[in-house]
Amino acid sequence: MVEIMAHTPLISIIVPVYNTLPFLGACLDSLLEQTLEDLEVICIDDGSTDGSAEALDAYATKDARVKVTHQANAGVSAARNAGLDQASGTYILFVDSDDYIDRYACQKLVNVANRDRADIVIFGGETFPSVTWIDESMSTIDATYHEGGLDALFLARGAYPLMCNKLYRRSLIEKGEHRFETSLSLGEDHAFQFCVFPEAKVVSSVRDHIYHYRCGRAGSALSASQTDRARRAEQHLAMVSYVLGRWEEAGLLQSKPAELAVWMSEFLLSTVRELTLAQRIAFAASYQELVERFGLLDAILSTPAAASRHRNLCVSAEDAPQVSVIVIPTPGQENEQPCIESVLTQELAQLEVICVDGTERGIPKAFSGDARVTCAHSLEEAFAQVRGTLTLVAQVGDAYETYALRIMADAACAGDEPVDVVTIQDRGGSLRVADLSAYLHALSNDGTLREAPWTRAQLAAHELPHSPVELFSLSASNKLWRTMLAAEHLAQGCDPLAVAKALLAAQTFCPISEPYFELGVMTGIVPSKARDLSKTQVASLVALKSAVSHEILCRAALALCMGTTERIANADAATAYLDGFVLYALSQGVLSVDETWWPTSSDDYEALQAVSASGAAAYIGDDGAAAFTRRYQDRAEHRSRHAEYRRALSLEREWRTQALESVSFRLGRMITQAPRVARDLLDAVRPRR
Repeated sequence: MVEIMAHTPLISIIVPVYNTLPFLGACLDSLLEQTLEDLEVICIDDGSTDGSAEALDAYATKDARVKVTHQANAGVSAARNAGLDQASGTYILFVDSDDYIDRYACQKLVNVANRDRADIVIFGGETFPSVTWIDESMSTIDATYHEGGLDALFLARGAYPLMCNKLYRRSLIEKGEHRFETSLSLGEDHAFQFCVFPEAKVVSSVRDHIYHYRCGRAGSALSASQTDRARRAEQHLAMVSYVLGRWEEAGLLQSKPAELAVWMSEFLLSTVRELTLAQRIAFAASYQELVERFGLLDAILSTPAAASRHRNLCVSAEDAPQVSVIVIPTPGQENEQPCIESVLTQELAQLEVICVDGTERGIPKAFSGDARVTCAHSLEEAFAQVRGTLTLVAQVGDAYETYALRIMADAACAGDEPVDVVTIQDRGGSLRVADLSAYLHALSNDGTLREAPWTRAQLAAHELPHSPVELFSLSASNKLWRTMLAAEHLAQGCDPLAVAKALLAAQTFCPISEPYFELGVMTGIVPSKARDLSKTQVASLVALKSAVSHEILCRAALALCMGTTERIANADAATAYLDGFVLYALSQGVLSVDETWWPTSSDDYEALQAVSASGAAAYIGDDGAAAFTRRYQDRAEHRSRHAEYRRALSLEREWRTQALESVSFRLGRMITQAPRVARDLLDAVRPRR
C-alpha cells in the first residue's frame, strides 16, 4: 500500500464516478501509474449502482492516494464540487471515470505551469471512437498568453468548451470561489471556463495529446444530449444565459463585446440547426429575449460574423425563404435522405427544400413533418414552386457542410445587388473547379478589386481569367444561382448544356475557393447505364459547340468526363463510361483525333483512330455493346486498365492545377500548351507502339 503523503500534493485529480465499472480500472490505473507520484486522486461516487462504489473502495485500500466519497446521485456538477471542497493540491485536474490519460501527463503539465507561472494549462487530447468536433476542441498548440485569461479564452485553441483538457491552479479557483452551477444539466463545463478564465493572469497551452476521451458510451451525458434536440437547445440557451449573467455581475459584458457576440451566436446556431422549423421559431423567441435582456444587439449587429448568424437565429413563421434547394435524382443513387438532411441541418434558417421525384412517392417519410420540405414531379414544376431569391440545384447523394448555404448566401448578397452565381469547390476536387484564390489575391494587391474581401470577391464576367464554362464546371451542385437566372436556363433540365448556357448568361460571379460540399457517389450504376450517361453528356456538349471555342469545349469536356468517372463506384461501369465518352465525343466532333492527350487506356489508342475514320455508330449500337462486354471479361486485366486510368486522372489534375495557378499569377500566359503538356504526362501510362 502506498503511504499517505505528509505534505500537500502537487496535483489533486478529481474523478466523478457514476456507473462506469467496465472502464473505471483503466482510468484509475492511468492516474496511479503517473511518472509524477506526488498527487491525490479524489473519487466522488455519485450514487453508482453497478459495483463502481465497491471498486473505488478496493482501490483506496491499496493506495492511500485514492480518497473516496460516496454520495446520493446529484449529477456531475455536484460531484465535481464535492471534489473541489476536498482538494488540497497546488493544481487541479479533472478526469472523467471512463477516460484515461498518458503516463507522463501530470509531470508534463506541472513542468509547463511552473515554467510559465501559468494559472491554467490547456492540453490536447483525442476521442475514441473519433468525434470530430471534440477532437477539434482538443487540438491545441504550444503557446503562452501573458495578457490574461480573457484574451486566452477567445484566442487559445481548446480553451472551451471541455473541462477535461485543462490543469488549473487551485488558488485561482478558490480565490474566485468558483464552483460548477448545479442547475445546468448540460454545458456546465463550458460555463465554468467562462467564469474562471477571465481571472487568470497567464494561460499556457501544449500540443501534446495526453487525454483520451471515450465517446458513444450509453448513459453518458454526451450521448443523452443527442436524443432530444429541442431540449438540448433549451439547455444550451440556459447555459449562455448563466454565463452572460455572471459576466454582467463581474462587469465584463463590455470588455470583449465582439468576441462574446461571435461565441454566443456561433454556439447557439450550431445547436439549433438540427431542429425543425417550428422548433427553431420557438427557440428564436427565447433567444431574442435573451439578447434584449443583456443589451447585446448593437454588439451583434456591428460584428459581421455574429450578425449573419443572428439573422438565422431570429427565424419567424412569416419569413420567406432566402434560398430554395431543389434536389434532383442522380443516376445510380436512390437514397435522397443524406442530401436532404445536410440541407435541413444548415445554419441558414430561411430555406426551403423541393424534392423532384417524378413518381407518386411524395416527400420522403423522414422529412414529412418538416414544413420546409415539399415535392414536385418535375424540375419545371419545382421552379414554379420556388420562393427564394437564390436557388441551389443539388443532386441526390450530394452533402453540404452545415455552414455552406449561409456562407454562399452571404457572399451572394454582399453587394448592392445579388450576384448571378456563387460557386464553391467540392471535397476531393472531382469537379475540377478552378481555384482562383491566387488570381483574386493578385487583383486585390493590384487594387482592382472592389470593397469586398478578395476571398469573397464579386467579379463581372469580363474580369474572369477564362470562360466560366471551363472555370466552374458543368455541374449544378456547386452553384447558388440568382433564382430568375436559374429558372430561365435550368427549368427544363440541369444537363451540362443547360448549366453552360446559364454560366454564359451570368454577368456577375462570386467564386469561393473552399470545399463546402461532397459529391454523391454513383453506387448503383452499371456499365450499360454508364454508356448511356456518357452519350447523354456528349450530346449536351455537341449542342454547346456553337457557343464556345473548341479549346474551351475540350477543357470543359475533360473536367466533366474525369469528374464523372471518379464518382462511379463500380470499376467496370467507370471504364465503360470513360471509353464511351471519349469514343462518342470523337465521333461527334467534340474532340479531334489528334488530341491524344485525352487520358484513355493504352489499348484503346488504336480504337480512337479507327473511330475517327469510321464513326462510332457501330460501337454505340447493340453490336458494339456486345463487343464492349466481351472486351472486359478478364477482370484482372480490367483492374490493371482501371489503375492506369486513375494514374492518368491524377496526372491530369496536377497539370490542371499548375496551369491555373500559373495563369492566375501571370494573366497573360496562354493555356494552349495543354495538349503538349498533358501528352507528355500521359506517356507515363501509354506503352510505346
